[in-house]
Amino acid sequence: MLLAAQPNAPAWGLEIARSVGLGSGTVYPILARLAGLGWVEAREEDEPHPGRPPRRLYEFTATGRERAVEALADRQARMP
Repeated sequence: MLLAAQPNAPAWGLEIARSVGLGSGTVYPILARLAGLGWVEAREEDEPHPGRPPRRLYEFTATGRERAVEALADRQARMP
């Protein structure tokens, strides 16, 4: 989900949590840690959002995307 995010279609936290089958209490700390490492950029939604608070949108940085792709390749190489 997050790897597919683009500037015109970023992912938001709850969408990421649902897509990977994890709770928000697991996903948001991971996103915060990735942001702290400089792998992910986070920003608030700037479009109108009647009836709900603005979403927090996430995208990989160039470095983060590179590292994520490497980590996935390493994981797939270790799987039987």
